[in-house]
Amino acid sequence: MSEKASAADGSSWVRMAFKGNKVWVEADAEGAPKITGGRVRVRYKPDDDRTYQALARAVEPLAEGLVPATSRRAPGKTAAGKAEKAGGKTGEAASLDLPPNAVRIYTDGAAKGNPGPAGYGVVLVSGPHEKELSGFLGETTNNVAELTAILTGLRAVKKRALPVRVFSDSQYAVNILTRGWKAKANIELVSEIKREMKSFPDLKFTWVKGHAGHPENERADRLATSAAE
Repeated sequence: MSEKASAADGSSWVRMAFKGNKVWVEADAEGAPKITGGRVRVRYKPDDDRTYQALARAVEPLAEGLVPATSRRAPGKTAAGKAEKAGGKTGEAASLDLPPNAVRIYTDGAAKGNPGPAGYGVVLVSGPHEKELSGFLGETTNNVAELTAILTGLRAVKKRALPVRVFSDSQYAVNILTRGWKAKANIELVSEIKREMKSFPDLKFTWVKGHAGHPENERADRLATSAAE
């Protein structure tokens, strides 16, 4: 379970990674990093009055299978680097247990205005087979779109006995589904996903950084954005 803390002023803070260190990041009501102008407030101790502004993209969740980007070695120095030079899987995917017969689900959600017109996108890959799914969700939040993409992807898997790996760039979705974060909103949708998850004997999630060159996640992003529009 992710560590959480509350400050004297009533603000909420969650444990995350920043430049290879564990820090406390201010969180919103749903437990996701509170982003203002592309930045988040960071502090090194939960009871420290001193806070710092950090780029939101520079903080990462302490999720299973995730190695903070600042602690990764240069390409070519690790197994992941060798895979990159050989054209194989790199980054977050390389750090996972990814069996050769795994069904991979890449998901993304988009909301224009948050809340606003929203859509989801999913790319499923199983061996040589691929499928794209997308849909318009009406007026809702980005978190609802992200969760709906995951639920849609899971429901589309026919051979559930196979290993299934879900890749999402939503810190909120990955942590609330796998790290024990308590849902303060979207409770029914989260519960529905968790019920669906029980039908998979080998299911794992990982967070991937958005717009960082992951081809299938970029495809899912385009599908979600197009659906929202």
